[in-house]
Amino acid sequence: MKVLEVPVETNLKQLKLLARFKQCRNHTSQHHLFDVDGSFITRIEQIKPKKCSHIQNVIARYCTRRSFQLSLSTLHFLNCGMAEEAAKAVTPNAELLEWPKKDKRRLLHAVYRVGDLDRTIKFYTEGFGMKLLRHRDIPEEKYSNAFLGFGPEESNFVVELTYNYGVTSYDIGEGFGHFAIATEDVYKLVEKLRALGGNITREPGPVKGGASVIAFVKDPDGYAFELIQRGPTPEPLCQLMLRVGDLDRSIKFYEKALGMKLLRKIDRPEYKYTLAMMGYADEYETTVLELTYNYGVTEYTKGNAYAQVAISTDDVYKSAEVVNLVTQELGGKITRQPGPIPGINTKITSFLDPDGWKSVLVDNEDFLKELHKAE
Repeated sequence: MKVLEVPVETNLKQLKLLARFKQCRNHTSQHHLFDVDGSFITRIEQIKPKKCSHIQNVIARYCTRRSFQLSLSTLHFLNCGMAEEAAKAVTPNAELLEWPKKDKRRLLHAVYRVGDLDRTIKFYTEGFGMKLLRHRDIPEEKYSNAFLGFGPEESNFVVELTYNYGVTSYDIGEGFGHFAIATEDVYKLVEKLRALGGNITREPGPVKGGASVIAFVKDPDGYAFELIQRGPTPEPLCQLMLRVGDLDRSIKFYEKALGMKLLRKIDRPEYKYTLAMMGYADEYETTVLELTYNYGVTEYTKGNAYAQVAISTDDVYKSAEVVNLVTQELGGKITRQPGPIPGINTKITSFLDPDGWKSVLVDNEDFLKELHKAE
């Protein structure tokens, strides 16, 4: 019996149903649709090669009736002459979902709001050792922003600080976690930050049960930074941590919608949390996204301080199609359709993940042009 596995995308979620068509012995024109547990779903009469969509509709009705939902699944077509046609019908979505893995992507910058731009620039440059890469004032829109990092924006992850005229403080909320900076001497860096007025919330020392030396400090606006003792690295600004309500769902979202890889997953039941490191390369070579799940906590307040993370792409439009497809399966939504920003012409698209964290996909070529204009 020949079996052809065909990936099928639907707008339904979560139950991974494996369906199969079984030809009846006494009626060659009839097929029965069975669930994976062998229970009978329905009989489909006179199935024709061009009626593939009818099969998906039957599955959808079945799932709805049983209060189930369907995610990326696999249909097994057994002894059914329509297998090749069905494969053609679902290939576009399958190919589309491969795009993020082939795309040229990296984390570009994180955007967040501060109450005193000059004060924060001073703390980051004199304390952390970052460089001020760009600084612009837009008086007609009543805001200024500055880009800071440990290397050029063409290759390094940076922070984009935004100051809105007259606003001196923001609510960071419970969901935003911290940034992380790798340094060769945590103890020395902590003393420098302390002298500049930094709020040391964890003194330097080894982590419990391990050898890694870390510390935590808050900047003048209350944003937390983890300081990690490591050897030389091309990307000292190495982590962005966000809290999520369903870690497995978030891992799937960032894998499928953004093409990230799960680099590490650590469960710490003694402290009641699990974390996942997601990124585009080894976490010792580039910036990674750290997703943290605290046992039993499914929602967090977002506040109004942290804004978004920007990620590069070679095709904003195709990337938006992928995100739209994945949000239908896992949650989240597109907040800005793909296209150029008026006045700048950099093509972007933005969206929320299932927890409401915002990401912006930025066209690679347009981003480089924007940087060169700034120079």
